[in-house]
Amino acid sequence: AEFESSRAQKDHSERTVSEARFLYVGNFLYWKGMHIGLRAFALLVRERPTACLTMVGNGPERAKWRRLSERLGIEDHVTWVPKVERTQLSAFYESHAALLYPSLHDSGGTVVLEALVHSLPVICLDLGGPAKLVTAECGFVIDTHNSSRDIVARRLFDAMMRVCQDSTLRSRLSANAANRAAKFSWTHQVNNVYEDIDGIHKE
Repeated sequence: AEFESSRAQKDHSERTVSEARFLYVGNFLYWKGMHIGLRAFALLVRERPTACLTMVGNGPERAKWRRLSERLGIEDHVTWVPKVERTQLSAFYESHAALLYPSLHDSGGTVVLEALVHSLPVICLDLGGPAKLVTAECGFVIDTHNSSRDIVARRLFDAMMRVCQDSTLRSRLSANAANRAAKFSWTHQVNNVYEDIDGIHKE
């Protein structure tokens, strides 16, 4: 079903998030990897019939991904949201348990960083920019080396299951996410540069 977002932003301490509620935000392009992410989510639905996935964005793969969700029998668990303004994304980040972002070769990772800023744990692959942003302290970086699509999907599923099953883990990942994001802030980067300069002068 299509969804119109008009939810007001909530303070982190007030929000209540279902442990089986996952989010994808980004362009709907093949290399964003959601043909694998949807298969992983289908495995989750078998174990967690209340699981849901919100897909925020648009692009040429939209129709293919919707047909795939139908073939996998998960169409009733997936909500498709047209692309929204960045100012509206906070409500999505704050109402889900984790960001599912299985991009195959993102050079950067703006969406990942935004999720972390909002204390949202991230599940990504060990490919490209997202793998440089995410650590075991704030999410899951899935090993893809010499692995088939189905094996990667199974590993993504395993990560989602851990998020669902372990409330202590969810709390720890969420608490560490914003701290991780802060390490990539402009102020932090500038401070690091000055520390390096100071170190050179002292040598």
